[in-house]
Order: sequence, then C-alpha cells, then structure tokens
Amino acid sequence: MKKLLFIAAIAFVLPRGEGSEVKDPIDIAMDAAMDRNGSTAGMCEATTAAHEKWEERLNAAWAKLKRKMPADEFAELQKAQRAWIAYRDLQIKSYEATYSKMDGTMWIPISVSAVMNLTKERVRNLEGFLGLLDER
Repeated sequence: MKKLLFIAAIAFVLPRGEGSEVKDPIDIAMDAAMDRNGSTAGMCEATTAAHEKWEERLNAAWAKLKRKMPADEFAELQKAQRAWIAYRDLQIKSYEATYSKMDGTMWIPISVSAVMNLTKERVRNLEGFLGLLDER
C-alpha cells in the first residue's frame, strides 16, 4: 500500500518529457528494490542507490563530453554546469524546506526521489549533447 501511495505522489514531482515512457535500467532496478522492501527505509535506500547510479552516469557523460567537444564548446558547457550545480543546491534546499513540513513518512522517500530526479534530468540533458555530437 505504501508503495502505491509513493508512486501516486511521486508522479507529481517526476520530470515530464520526451521519452519518459521508456524505463531506464536504473529505474527498473529501483522499482525492483522497492518491490522487495516497500517500507519507508526501503524506498529511501532504493532511491539513494538509484541516485548514486545517476551520479555515475552524469560523471561518465561529462567525461565523454570533455573528450568529444571542441574546447570552446566545452568551456560554455562548463559555465552551464556550474550554474546547474548552483541551481541544484538551491533546489535541494527548497525541497528540504517544503518536504520537512509535510505530515507523514511517505514524504521522506518522495523528497529523496525529487533530489534524485534533479540529477536524472541533468544526465538526460548531457547525454542529449552526446547524441548531438554524434550527429556531426
């Protein structure tokens, strides 16, 4: 029951966009972990593990972009990445301010998921740049 409430509530904080109907292997693994342990702690652990995988993908995409992009383009991307990091950090503080005032334990994994989705969305953006470079 908790997992169903979690999924319903999280639908409001998930990024929407092109291709969102195809599940990534990271999301599939997270869902499987939640199926095995649907407690609040289990959902937080599964989401945290998924977030770590998204961080790994972000770093891998960044390394590939650094190798593939011309220096002038990469310099501009670095500026954007620094701005994204500042945005991410402020957004996390905003989530904490809001979710910490919610009643019920279901908001804890929803908050963790909202943070994970910031990284997931950035990974998709950076991987999109890699796709553009492959088009050249």
